[in-house]
Amino acid sequence: MRPLDDVTVVDLSLKLPGPYATKLLADAGAAVVSVEPPHGDYLGDPESAEYRETYRMLNEGKRSVKVDLKDDRGRQFVHDVVAEADVVVEGFAPGTAERLGVDYDTLQAINDDLVYCSLSGYGQTGPRRSEPGHDLNYQAVAGFLDEDDPAPPKTPVADYGGATMLALAALVALWGRDRGGGGQYVDLAMFDVIASWNAVHAPWTTSDVVARDHDPVIGGEYPCYNTYETADGRHLALGAMERNFWVGLCEALDRPDLVDEQFATGGQDSDAYRELQDEFRQRPLDAWVDDLGEDIPVSPVQTTTEAVEDPQVAAREHLLTPDEQGEPALSFALPIAFSNVERGGSEAAVAETLARAGYDTDELAELADAGVVTDRELD
Repeated sequence: MRPLDDVTVVDLSLKLPGPYATKLLADAGAAVVSVEPPHGDYLGDPESAEYRETYRMLNEGKRSVKVDLKDDRGRQFVHDVVAEADVVVEGFAPGTAERLGVDYDTLQAINDDLVYCSLSGYGQTGPRRSEPGHDLNYQAVAGFLDEDDPAPPKTPVADYGGATMLALAALVALWGRDRGGGGQYVDLAMFDVIASWNAVHAPWTTSDVVARDHDPVIGGEYPCYNTYETADGRHLALGAMERNFWVGLCEALDRPDLVDEQFATGGQDSDAYRELQDEFRQRPLDAWVDDLGEDIPVSPVQTTTEAVEDPQVAAREHLLTPDEQGEPALSFALPIAFSNVERGGSEAAVAETLARAGYDTDELAELADAGVVTDRELD
């Protein structure tokens, strides 16, 4: 069963967040038409092999077309397809969709039941609505970075968080529509998403009793929840927040003197942290994980390659193996294990949508010859 096999999505967004959101919907069965400008999405640039692979993963199971929205015929194509669609996703800077003739008011007049989702950095309102930015900027403003060591994060958390929330928002709006609520406009800001995640820190930053700018547990204040270097220069993550885990660690290390130091303050400058660090430097990472891993929450800090090759990834079947050509290419699937859901989008369903919109093979070929609407192949 593909739960969204009767849902059509028109994706006007580029780069990572919007396409990731619509990839999640495609994996649940939605027919997704990805609309790119005439020059295409730069992630698919043939000169950039690394980004091109990301582009391929984000657009598998979709029908990607390059459309000139500044041409009346290209704009009409989008309008006709939207008339047959359920969801539109756009990631333009505020005001751009209106200039291109694909804004909510214009498309809602064509399809009254449409769920129209705008994904942006700061949202369509507020003093920052027009500020340019990327994932790093949104994290910085939302207080997501470490104020003492604000290094750019390895993963674009705001992009992925915003994308995942957008997929949820689209489903919520569709559910409301199908219960008689009609279509609606969804304004989703990546800043809002990660700012809401920071709510867990609020008791620590607003309390009159505790004056800290971070949650001391997850902020690395305590030795029981921290990372440690091992003898081989690797790192181990320790998450012994519960008393039984901490006591078990102290017993395994034969360090009864540290039992009462579980919540010693000072971060990596505390005596308790330094004592533990000296212990962990005595042996290589694998030895610690082998000896402690079954009873105490210790984990290796893995590289991206190691993470992809971890047997847990294969067991969960969310990261797919290389394609039929034998290329070293990976794909990801909807990272949720359902008991009765067949994952994967249907390009055939997209073709049916285009046909209903009045664009059969001959019509599309004519637009392609004019350079107005052309298929974008996944390299």
